[in-house]
Amino acid sequence: MALILPRLAHRSWMQWHRGGMHWLEGIYGKAIGRSVERMSGADAGVKAHYNSGVMKNCFLSMALVAMLLGVRPASATEVKVSAKALERTLKAQLFNGPDGRYYLRGDAKSACFVYAENPQVSFVAERVVVHVHTKSKLGTSMHGSCLGVGLSTETDVSFIPEAEEESVGFRDARLEKMSESKELNFLLTPFLSRKLPQQMKLNAAVLIRQLLSRSTETTGYTLTLNALKLHSMLVEGQSLVVDLDTNISVD
Repeated sequence: MALILPRLAHRSWMQWHRGGMHWLEGIYGKAIGRSVERMSGADAGVKAHYNSGVMKNCFLSMALVAMLLGVRPASATEVKVSAKALERTLKAQLFNGPDGRYYLRGDAKSACFVYAENPQVSFVAERVVVHVHTKSKLGTSMHGSCLGVGLSTETDVSFIPEAEEESVGFRDARLEKMSESKELNFLLTPFLSRKLPQQMKLNAAVLIRQLLSRSTETTGYTLTLNALKLHSMLVEGQSLVVDLDTNISVD
C-alpha cells in the first residue's frame, strides 16, 4: 500500500535538529513533533527515541489516509524550516568542538590561534544569513606565548538556499561583514564561503529513512521511503519553505 504525503499549506512535518534534521511540528499533530524532537544526532547517524503510543496512532492515521486516497503518483509536501533549526544543525555539525568553537588555526592549547564560535542564523529577504563571532591571536609563537595582536571580530555571510535532488544545499556565498585584518580575512574567506555551507547541507532522504527505521518495532508496520526529491527552497518571512515529493509505503 503506497502512502503519499499530500501538500498541506501552512503546515509542516519536520525540522532540522543537531547532527541531522529537527522535524517541524505539523502534518500529523504536534505530539509527533515533540516525540521526534527528542532524537539527537552525531556525524554518522541519528538516535531516535519515540513515544511508541503516539507514533503508532500517527502512523495508523497515515495508513487510513492511504486507504482513502488510494495509490497515485507522488505529490508535493511543503516543509517549513525555522532559522533556529538551521542554527542547531550548524552547531552540531561544525561547532562541536570544545566550548562550541571551530578552530581555523591552532587549537585550544595553541598560543597563536583563530577560532569561530556562536553561529546565529537568520533570514533576510531571500537569503540565509549566518553571523559568527571570531577570536584570534595572530603572530609568532615563542616560549609558549604568542607575540602578536589579538582580535575579536563579528562576521556575516549569506547564502541562497538551493534544492539538490535529496539534499538541502546553499549557494552564492556573499561575505557581508569581515574583519579589517587582511591576514584574518585570508583565513575567514574560505571558511565562511565554502566550509560553512558544506556543513549546513543535509540529505533529507537519509534522515527520513533513519527516522522510519524503527517503525516496525514502534508501530507494528514497516514504513519505507521509496522516493524523495526536493524541488524548490524559498525564504518566506521567518521560514525556509521547502517543496518536496515523497513516496512512503506501509506494509
